[in-house]
Amino acid sequence: MFKKLFFWTIALILTHQSQAQSASGSWYGKADVAAQGSFSNYLTELVLQQKGNEVEGVFGYYFKDTYQSFFVRGKYNKETREVTIPNLPMLLYASTARNGIECPMSFIGKLMVSQAKSTMNGSFYPSDKYKYTCPELKVNFTMDRTEGTATSVLRNMAVGQRFWKPQGEDVVVESGKKEEPAVAVTENVKEEATKKAEEVAKTDPVKKPLTKAEEEAKRNEEMIRNAEQAKKEAEAIAKEQPAERKPVVPSTSTARVEVPVTKSLSPAENNATKISTTPKLEEMLTEAFKKRTKVYNKDLDVESDSIRITFYDNGDIDGDTISVFLNGAPVLTNQMITDRGTNIYVKLDSMKSVNEISMFAQNLGKYPPNTALMVVTDGMTRYEVYLSSSLTQTATVRLVRKKRTDDPHRLKLKPN
Repeated sequence: MFKKLFFWTIALILTHQSQAQSASGSWYGKADVAAQGSFSNYLTELVLQQKGNEVEGVFGYYFKDTYQSFFVRGKYNKETREVTIPNLPMLLYASTARNGIECPMSFIGKLMVSQAKSTMNGSFYPSDKYKYTCPELKVNFTMDRTEGTATSVLRNMAVGQRFWKPQGEDVVVESGKKEEPAVAVTENVKEEATKKAEEVAKTDPVKKPLTKAEEEAKRNEEMIRNAEQAKKEAEAIAKEQPAERKPVVPSTSTARVEVPVTKSLSPAENNATKISTTPKLEEMLTEAFKKRTKVYNKDLDVESDSIRITFYDNGDIDGDTISVFLNGAPVLTNQMITDRGTNIYVKLDSMKSVNEISMFAQNLGKYPPNTALMVVTDGMTRYEVYLSSSLTQTATVRLVRKKRTDDPHRLKLKPN
């Protein structure tokens, strides 16, 4: 009788442990290049949510002066406890620039769970086509149990923060100033501008080149036309009854806003890529924003006045294009989102206890409505919020500043 009871107890313990071995959580670690004579490594973060045999979440890494993050999907094998995630573009270890060569990698890691800690050891490996160019990356992930799935930023981020510089798609925004809004300029916009210039040169070679003033005026006219079109579409949708309203997908031939870069500074100088725009365009975009109804998703408590906001297209990549507003002012305009994160670095208004971030839908994409995953990081806590906007409603999140009581620089009055 005692032996049977003992064996049943052991079986129950093993069953409980097997059920507790889940890939959900926040994992962080260091990936080392498996190449002779190379001492390069990547600081990595993997935030996963497991649903049955599937996992999804965000993968990010710091390498040299670059931060990249992606929305990922993969598989989890409960029998072998292996996590598999395909199609992860990672910078080649020998790259000298942030826009260098990327290696298409896949991740395989084995989950090990114990009372002391949970680990996931594995590697990022290239496809057979690039096995002689892109070496394997050995990685050891450790789960952060202190904050569950809502993890803080990487614990070993000193090197990444020290050498970080803004990328072309990154934006730093300061609230409360009536400056021209900072707008993300991606490589796609530059490529489109180059292609357009080449086509014009081929079709009309005798045409005189425009001056800088004429080019800027032409761009501003195009931006105004696009804003007017978006405004008309929003007004037309607002007049319809909610029961009879049908999704309206703007024409895919609508040109994206192209704006000239004037200056680029580092975050230490509290600035970023500055974009020249017209007050008329900003006013029209703000009017269109005011006509739509704000839908408040969630209140987020933040401890810092400087935060990083990253947008991903969390569904099928269907051409969703958004603008982002901070306290009713545009800070990012006409930006198409994909599975590659679009980063915005925001300095909140210190005079306000609550700041608002709104996602304004420029279109509905191929599959309405316009949806995105927004990740907010304040240096201590990481939040993930799923947003959904339409041509009549704007998803909005309120950022609530926490009152700090442990500030070492705060003046302490001595008792009488």
